Amino acid sequence: NGGLNKFDKKTETFINFTTKDGLSNNVIYGIVIDKNKKLWLSSNNGLMYFDPDSRDIRNYTVEEGLQNNEFNAGAYFKTHEGKLIFGGINGLNIFDPDSIQQSKYQPPIVFTDFRLYNQSIQPGLISPLKNPIQYTDKIELNYQDKVFSIDFASLDYNNPEKNIFYYQLEGFDENWIYAGTRNTVTYTNLNPGTYIFKVRGSNNDGIISKRSKSLIISIIPPYWQTIWFNTLIVLIVAALLYWLYRYRLTRVLEMERMRIRIASDLHDDIGSTLTKIAINSEIIQSTQNAEKIRQSSIKIGRMSREIISSMSDIIWSIDARNDTIKDLLDRMRDFSSTSFAESKIKVNFISSDFPLSRKIPVQFRQNVFMIYKESLHNILKHAEASEVEINFSITGGNYSLCIKDNGKGFDPAKGYSGNGIKNMKLRAARIHAKINMDNNNGCQVCLIGKIP
Repeated sequence: NGGLNKFDKKTETFINFTTKDGLSNNVIYGIVIDKNKKLWLSSNNGLMYFDPDSRDIRNYTVEEGLQNNEFNAGAYFKTHEGKLIFGGINGLNIFDPDSIQQSKYQPPIVFTDFRLYNQSIQPGLISPLKNPIQYTDKIELNYQDKVFSIDFASLDYNNPEKNIFYYQLEGFDENWIYAGTRNTVTYTNLNPGTYIFKVRGSNNDGIISKRSKSLIISIIPPYWQTIWFNTLIVLIVAALLYWLYRYRLTRVLEMERMRIRIASDLHDDIGSTLTKIAINSEIIQSTQNAEKIRQSSIKIGRMSREIISSMSDIIWSIDARNDTIKDLLDRMRDFSSTSFAESKIKVNFISSDFPLSRKIPVQFRQNVFMIYKESLHNILKHAEASEVEINFSITGGNYSLCIKDNGKGFDPAKGYSGNGIKNMKLRAARIHAKINMDNNNGCQVCLIGKIP
């Protein structure tokens, strides 16, 4: 019940042969050695021929003339002439082993059917099969085609029920697989890739043909497993990391530039003002002249208020809570109303429909406000105007801040001792804006640029 055991006297080991190696049955009732030292085995499923040297196996059934496929234990005999006799449930068979000729025919293999989820696939434009399976060398499947079957046949019609097959799917099966007489194979859940399905068959005498039939099977991966997609993801991640690096670097540089600007403003505005306060304080301490003391006290008070105002502007500009256009407009309106409150100058502040909730960078709002503040200071100090019109408008992504008065104007060709105009131009350059100054029935200062 365990097949055939071959004993090697030299190594004292056994080699076992079963139906997996080509035997028709594992129940062996009798063994007879013919004159050529070949074995003939009776079983529950016909007679078997076995060559101990080549390990060639051939099977014979009722189709070759046996009394029945089932034989009896102990019912075997070899005559003096070399004929073999085997008895079974329907009588006996007697034959001369030398008279049995083995077929040398090597039949070709053909594919007879291709199925997806057990449904035969017909050729067509949108089908995996462009031609009938018999004339197909390559098939492309989608990654969703998880279950497919291939049918095949050996073209030996002498006794086709005895044709046996071996198959292998290169890229999946490590070795050839014995299929017996089964002429279909099914694969499930293969990974995307390219495979080669190969089949070898035998004739009715069990002679394995040297011919084989091959079919290339390509399973297309989903887009998220393709090289181009993974490359794109790597590039996107790399670009994102680079962008984050550049963003952080830009933020650090902006912070550093802001610190430098604040230090510069403190040095230029507040530092110089504190120096003047110190000088006037020394004058008060060193003189007994009441008029000089009064004038110096007035100057100290005025300069102290200027310092407070400058400090307030610096703190406002760097406060992260004041980061919208609305905050800038509110600050500008508040400053104009406060600055001209004690003067007879009429102020008209006009602003278009701004995206009030839009956030703006610190550098932008600080420099726009300081230019605006310097312009109003110049009007208060020098313009001798009675009216001021402030027009802050936006068109698309561009803005325009124009401050016009009806005062006496000024001549840009003349030199001025202060740094106001120079600072305004420097601040405009910092935010990549243009500043124009025009004298026509007063003075008009226009700041034009793009909202970042």
